[in-house]
Amino acid sequence: MLHAVPLTLDQSDARVIAADAAEKQLYDFLGISYSVRRILLSRHGITVRVTETGQGDPVVIVPGNTGDGFPFAPLVPHLPGRRIITINRPGGGLSEGMDHTTVDFHDFVYFGASSGLLRTFGADRACTPTANL
Repeated sequence: MLHAVPLTLDQSDARVIAADAAEKQLYDFLGISYSVRRILLSRHGITVRVTETGQGDPVVIVPGNTGDGFPFAPLVPHLPGRRIITINRPGGGLSEGMDHTTVDFHDFVYFGASSGLLRTFGADRACTPTANL
């Protein structure tokens, strides 16, 4: 495994606060109750930001493109009876960034972004729609 070097965000930075507020405004507009967790993927030393909505069988969304989860928010009301766990990939959605040249990405996806996070949320399996990975 290569050594991961996290590219951290300052949670008190005005831009980070504004992005958090914009996401809250979107969820409020859609009438969606949600929670945010910052989870350390200890194997890689990277903290990812995860949003969670609803209750029921878990659906884990791993966004493609910029790694931001907020574009999936309008989908949430159409998935009743599901617990939606949206992983904001490193460098997107207010997760820490990472230097992809220092991380074995296959190892990261398997041990960090999938099995590690599922255990964190108490799920042994989940539906995982993905886009543009």
